[in-house]
Amino acid sequence: MTERTPAHPSSSDVLASPFRLLVKCPDGPGIVAAVTGFLFEFGANIINANQHSTDPRDGSFSLRLEFSLDRPLTRDEFSAGFQPAVA
Repeated sequence: MTERTPAHPSSSDVLASPFRLLVKCPDGPGIVAAVTGFLFEFGANIINANQHSTDPRDGSFSLRLEFSLDRPLTRDEFSAGFQPAVA
């Protein structure tokens, strides 16, 4: 019998590197700096990054980052640090 991995891990499941972070928000200055600064402080190594803005003044911004860590991580742990630092 084989074990099945859930399609959507719960917030307490341990996730494996590489990790992917998707950010969608209103565009404004400092978004990339805030997110990448948080990842740096978290000990992450950014492997790939893509960003897009519909309009720098009043548009929406999207950012996709792929990063690695030398340790396991849960969504809860990541969110607990990300929310106050970046959001």
